Amino acid sequence: MTDFVAGMRAILAAEQDFGKAFEAARPLLSRLLAEPALARAAARWPVCNRENWLLFEDPDYGFVLDGLVKAPGQKTSIHDHGPIWVLYGLLSGGEDICHFERSDGGHGEGPARIAETGRSTVAPGVLDLVAPYTIHSEEAGAKGSVAVILRSARPDRVATGRFDADSGYWRESPGIRQVPMHLL
Repeated sequence: MTDFVAGMRAILAAEQDFGKAFEAARPLLSRLLAEPALARAAARWPVCNRENWLLFEDPDYGFVLDGLVKAPGQKTSIHDHGPIWVLYGLLSGGEDICHFERSDGGHGEGPARIAETGRSTVAPGVLDLVAPYTIHSEEAGAKGSVAVILRSARPDRVATGRFDADSGYWRESPGIRQVPMHLL
């Protein structure tokens, strides 16, 4: 974790554009995901419901590192992360990640039509760079999943978007709750 944080801080000292910085951070997150100590620690993390495990928050650059544990078959709603950049890395298990676009031309709260634009099944080590306001969802595979998520800011401090598939309504909601978790 120390090497990851130092590397991320160095990247952000040189590049203030989070999109470019997170692209440059891919090798850092890949190395972190390959660390056996991280896998051992993650094996003790409980399944998440409406929270993520806050593993680290940088006091100067504001980026956070979260853990997310899903039970077998657990799904997220169709959502976005508001203005936050995300580099999502799968540590264990498997997931289907779906990307969507709002096809009604609308923005903000109200009735919405969402169209799936791509779906991929991902395995441990796969990274997904998610730009702000990108609409997506995840579903854990038969063995569940554990992800480590690099975010440009704490998600509980911004509004995010959520789509209710039953009503066809898009609404703003508070970002995911952050619960501090000691890594080791």
